[in-house]
Amino acid sequence: MTGSLPDDPAPDRDYARYPDTSDLEDEATIVEGNPTVEAARQAIPIADGEVSKAWAGIGPRVSATGSVDWQDEANAGPGSTAKDGQSIGVKASLPIRDSLFGRPKVRSARASARAAALGFKSDEQDVILEMAQILAQIERDRAVLKALDQHIARLNGLLRDARDRAHTGDMSATDVSQIRLKVVSARADRADAEASLAESLSRLPTVIGSSGEATLRDVSRVLPGSQAAIVSAALANSPGLLAAREEETAAQEQLSASRREFLPEVNLNATAARRYETGNRAGDDDLYVGVSIDMPLYDGGERSADVRQKEAALRERGYRAQSLERATAARVKADWAKRQSARSKLALSSERIAAARAALDGVGKARLIGARTIEDELNAASDLLTAIISRSEAKKALVLAEHRLAAEAGVLSAAYRVNG
Repeated sequence: MTGSLPDDPAPDRDYARYPDTSDLEDEATIVEGNPTVEAARQAIPIADGEVSKAWAGIGPRVSATGSVDWQDEANAGPGSTAKDGQSIGVKASLPIRDSLFGRPKVRSARASARAAALGFKSDEQDVILEMAQILAQIERDRAVLKALDQHIARLNGLLRDARDRAHTGDMSATDVSQIRLKVVSARADRADAEASLAESLSRLPTVIGSSGEATLRDVSRVLPGSQAAIVSAALANSPGLLAAREEETAAQEQLSASRREFLPEVNLNATAARRYETGNRAGDDDLYVGVSIDMPLYDGGERSADVRQKEAALRERGYRAQSLERATAARVKADWAKRQSARSKLALSSERIAAARAALDGVGKARLIGARTIEDELNAASDLLTAIISRSEAKKALVLAEHRLAAEAGVLSAAYRVNG
């Protein structure tokens, strides 16, 4: 719930809104066992423990009591008899106020636990997304290396031919130097591509799970078919956004719990004990039942300050949730545009490469009869290389855009299940 500050929640709020975190458990993904993922998973039992502690805080307390005492007969007073004694008993207390009005603390803890579980799902998707980015970069670098190897081989052939022609006077030394410059530049580009590939390969083990699988999967099959549908799915299912909403709910319940601190503190206490003394084998029973009331009159404004803090915290989390909603919708629209652009470029890439290859062949033949210059052929070769690299860049852009959309829609983990 976002927007203005809500009223104090009703004490009988439906608990179905606050189930435990078991409904958030999915099938294992291929990154399960990754240290980053498993570290994030530990936030779930930590938060679940707070739920148990909240329940314990509004329930009864029962403890066993016992004592042993003795009196030295020499120190007994005149006319008195020294007695040894033992007692055992049970003591119970029930915080009546907290039992009746303390459930907001439980609901707050449950909302925080769900936020932790959703935060884990978000972290898991982040690791999957990082793996996809690395794998897409590896594919891009390998495609670029292959294209550069073909380009360098083509340039080396031109260089050999140019040197032969220079010996016979059919080509100038300037033309030879131009080709050599292109060869050196292409080799430098290849070194950069090799370094990029090595970096990506070195990062890959950091995102691999215990399954050892590191493959790109087609996430388009789990994506809704339109931008509007993905925006709706993201606003309904994005783990990060849902976690922010649960944190807002937790803040609302914390405010409710803080307001209840103005109520009198009422405790029901009961004690049952049996004492045995020297000469009294049957023992004496002792039973006590009482109610204690503590009515706060003045605390220096501590409780009022706490309520104001909780109100501000609720407004802060509400605004954060609103901001995240807007950012989520904006990211989906931006990634959708990138996806459409990448798909268009990829669809045209084959035609562009075919045209560039045909142009290079034509320019090469024309140069042999003097109709084109060596510079024209070098430019045509560069155009072909650019077209091939552009296709690999479009493939990478498409993969990343679709994976980001799947992450925003909360379906990326589903696409990377172990048996998916």
